[in-house]
Amino acid sequence: MFSTLNIAIQANKVISVFVFPQVFLKSLKYSFIQGGLGQGLWLLGKGSGSPPPPYKWLGL
Repeated sequence: MFSTLNIAIQANKVISVFVFPQVFLKSLKYSFIQGGLGQGLWLLGKGSGSPPPPYKWLGL
């Protein structure tokens, strides 16, 4: 006989196996996009000789 806790633990394992990779990939993609934008802004700021690039002020 399954206890509710046991079922919850099993469900949690299944959920983490399916959800974690997607969350990981999304955050990886997000940080990659953010990093790319930051780099682009930095290069633009450097090229025009302006003060620190916008992403520095945003704390990104």
